[in-house]
Amino acid sequence: MSTQPSESPLPNARPIESLYLLALFLIILSAILFLIKELGGILQPLMIALFLSYIILPIHRRFTQWGIPWYLSIAFIVGIMTILVYTIGILVYENLVSLSEKIPLYEERATQMLQRGQEMLASYYPEIKADEVWAPTSEEKVDLTKLRQWIGGAVGYSVGAITSTAVITFYLFFLLMEASTVESRIRQAFTQERAEKILGVIDSISQAMSDYLWVKTKASLLLATPVTVTLWAFGLDFALMWGILTFFANFIPYVGSLVLCALPIILAYFQFESLWWASLLAVVLIIIHQVTGNVIEPRMTGKTLGISPLALLIFLAFWGLYWGFIGMVLAVPFTVMLKIVLENIEQTKFLSRLMSAE
Repeated sequence: MSTQPSESPLPNARPIESLYLLALFLIILSAILFLIKELGGILQPLMIALFLSYIILPIHRRFTQWGIPWYLSIAFIVGIMTILVYTIGILVYENLVSLSEKIPLYEERATQMLQRGQEMLASYYPEIKADEVWAPTSEEKVDLTKLRQWIGGAVGYSVGAITSTAVITFYLFFLLMEASTVESRIRQAFTQERAEKILGVIDSISQAMSDYLWVKTKASLLLATPVTVTLWAFGLDFALMWGILTFFANFIPYVGSLVLCALPIILAYFQFESLWWASLLAVVLIIIHQVTGNVIEPRMTGKTLGISPLALLIFLAFWGLYWGFIGMVLAVPFTVMLKIVLENIEQTKFLSRLMSAE
């Protein structure tokens, strides 16, 4: 009796397919990271122009409703924005240079402050020997080399921002010109169902970006204005520069306001001879930041971004690593945009849920 040879089962193709998709994903991810790093000089001005356009477009639409020709509206808004950015860049640059020139004075004040601290400690606790507590001698000075290096880097960064103004203006002008034709191009390029879905995603992103940037801009103004007035009233050096930096740093979640609250306080202890005056300034600044960050801004936003704080911190670190300060400012808009895109793709909805705060 002859028997038919049994057919060996075909190997399961699912693991091979999964490995192929994983390898493809890693290759694409590596290529994206490489391009983000290497093309940062091109992409950063483009992204800044893109997010500025979300602030400008509502104003542009209002002007066109008033009967102003679209080209005049764009030229006027972009011109005002360019002058504003350039003026701020020049102002910050000049103040940073002046701050760098005052470093020797701050070194001397810091030295005197530490010497007074040593004397006070010795008077209250005579059992502690003076040589057990470090303080610079009359021939020594506190070395603020790290502060010099930080200011030097900030000066270079401000110069780069000034020179990038022309590139940002160029991108912004063409983005605003092309904005009105995007919908018709998408409808011509895709089927009606696919076009409606794509336009829905774009509308969601545009609405989220516009709402976030407008609210954050108003909240940053409400923070930076009293900070600037307070610093000016106390007589702190470079009050206007610290106010401008506070405005932009408020766009960096968790970290930005904390850093720009600490820096003027540190400078106050270096500048003022009275520790009580510097301490009073510190208390007032902390109150302003706490009230704005914990009371006023949450009421203005009304609802959260719907993003997990952990996910936001991860993206903040990622973009800060690749693009520095600009990356940290753009981290929240990038994250919101990514979450909306992931929500509208069936295969990536789980990633959007992982990023969600709920």
